[in-house]
Amino acid sequence: MDGAGQPPAGYRAYPAGLAVVAERSGGADAAEASAVASRRVGPAIVASAAALAAGFAALAVSPVPMVRDFGLWCAGDLAPATAAVLVLLPPAARAWLR
Repeated sequence: MDGAGQPPAGYRAYPAGLAVVAERSGGADAAEASAVASRRVGPAIVASAAALAAGFAALAVSPVPMVRDFGLWCAGDLAPATAAVLVLLPPAARAWLR
């Protein structure tokens, strides 16, 4: 980061929706921008979901049943939530940016 809190030149890290906007501002059409953004941001989404799931799954060893159940439910719910983000966000971004 530079003194103004900006990333170095050429470094682009965006949330999924902003990645699509960045690609569109570079001249890509909506479908192409969505595909490029998904390829760039998708692995980070999966990695962060996996880390969260692992953290919640660690609660499975808790001797407190309510904590154990909470950890297992949260870890299990992250898989469909991540899949929904990866499957539903690109078409939503394409529709929004038309």
